[in-house]
Amino acid sequence: MKIRLISIIVAILALSLAAGSGCNGVLTDIEPGSTFNYNLTGALVQDPNRDSSIVIVKLQRDDADYVIAKMNFGGDVLLFSPLKYGFDSVFSGSKSRSPGYSATQMNLIMDDFPFLTDTAFVNVVSSFSIDTTSVTPATRIIQGTGTVSFIWTPSVNTEGYVIVAVKADSAYKGQGYSSFLDFGTTQGTIPADAFVLPVTSDPDTGLYNLYVYSISGSPDSAMTALLLPTPLPTQYADNIADGKFTGHFGSIEVSLLDTIRVVISP
Repeated sequence: MKIRLISIIVAILALSLAAGSGCNGVLTDIEPGSTFNYNLTGALVQDPNRDSSIVIVKLQRDDADYVIAKMNFGGDVLLFSPLKYGFDSVFSGSKSRSPGYSATQMNLIMDDFPFLTDTAFVNVVSSFSIDTTSVTPATRIIQGTGTVSFIWTPSVNTEGYVIVAVKADSAYKGQGYSSFLDFGTTQGTIPADAFVLPVTSDPDTGLYNLYVYSISGSPDSAMTALLLPTPLPTQYADNIADGKFTGHFGSIEVSLLDTIRVVISP
């Protein structure tokens, strides 16, 4: 289910007159209704491997970073930072994965009173796990080149999964293999080219971490690139489209990792 957006547009006419003996009066007139265009991007990333639950949001007003609005997710105030998680001018919040955010619908509120207040309803996906008995090859060793297959338990509220393989020492560094699988799929195969050296067919030996991401909505791929073991394979389409308020946001849950080792065949 895509993020459903309900707009609560607050438009007022404010008239302020400051005057005093010997002073000129100053008149400020705020026209009714918002004349600004807002764009919001971001994601919720919950990762038990790091015991973290992170919300990150970037807001622009008329194509410029906008930092004055108030942001709230699931009742938690998101704090503004000039530089956070490698991005300029973002709002964010973090806590441990336990309790984190449960698999339910959360409110993401953008409040730029008196111009515009808008609420996005975000479906948070649940925790889930790779079935450790399903990993093939069962030895967890690839001799030369080969594929890896495994299954996982379902995740509540998901719209699809991403399967991931990355060198253990390269996780959370913007590297690795990832591929999106359609909703309803709870098994996948990582191809042999995920375990070879670039522009060659030679095995890239070493220990690899395996993950699955459960995804709902449209999380921002750039903003989550270093929050995830491996970046998302693509940027999904905008899912916020409510007149002057547009953008995309989504929820990601990372499974606990499993491993595979690539070795040179004797």
